Amino acid sequence: LFFNHRNVLDVEREKCILHAVCHCVFSPGKTRAIGVSNFEKNHLEDIISMGEMLPALNQVEYHPYWHEDELVAFCEKYNISFNGYSPMGCPDWAPASHNWTHRLLDEPVITQIATKHGVPASQVALAWEWQHGVSVNPRTENPEHMKENLSFFNIKLSDEEVESIGSIKPPTKSKVCPDPSKIL
Repeated sequence: LFFNHRNVLDVEREKCILHAVCHCVFSPGKTRAIGVSNFEKNHLEDIISMGEMLPALNQVEYHPYWHEDELVAFCEKYNISFNGYSPMGCPDWAPASHNWTHRLLDEPVITQIATKHGVPASQVALAWEWQHGVSVNPRTENPEHMKENLSFFNIKLSDEEVESIGSIKPPTKSKVCPDPSKIL
């Protein structure tokens, strides 16, 4: 997989890079697939209209505060795997950078469900994403958290729990990470 981590400041440059990747790396068989990051529906439609090979993966911020279900459905339609980064809403970064007074993992809906299942809130957030068909990549340097995060596969949230988590209102109207919808 050749993964193009998107520079959200220059869309035209990204289109040129993707075009070059398709012709210089993919076509001669140097890689079997390409991946992109932070491509919104309109960016993927541009690739389709260019007649280029579709990416195998789109990595986008996705968590209960920010989930673009229409983009997930679009990716599914075109057989593009959807990978959600910052699945816990960047608990170490978002409060400071966005002046948030609370964290996703402290949301009452999530903590109540975690208590009910006897698991940490992080596992509830990860299970919620997984049940939406989104692969996740939580980041941590803590080995105990790594083990804990992998245990989310053991949790099955009810439809009501999934719906209640999905209805959590974010503390801001912007993504935690730079918002690619704010460009072309």
